[in-house]
Amino acid sequence: LNSGTIDNYQLQFVDKIPSPPVTIKLDHTTLALERLTTRKNQLCKIKLSFRLNKNGRFNIGGKLGLLPLTANLTYQADQIALQPFQSYLNPYLTA
Repeated sequence: LNSGTIDNYQLQFVDKIPSPPVTIKLDHTTLALERLTTRKNQLCKIKLSFRLNKNGRFNIGGKLGLLPLTANLTYQADQIALQPFQSYLNPYLTA
């Protein structure tokens, strides 16, 4: 694949294992790939950005290889609320 883009995509996940369940919503999602290949030791360029749970923002970019799986990425995260992930944190917090 020489290049490809997915723009303005939305995903929602519900993890029902913790109590209470955790809902994660990604929207305003854009994924752009250049020179994607399954050839050994070849890297592609990747850019991924999304909004997390209506407030947080993630931007990830860099190089990705599939065989073997390798990544050299940079990221930026802004305004990530911890409250939606409280169920994951509770087992590690003491009163």
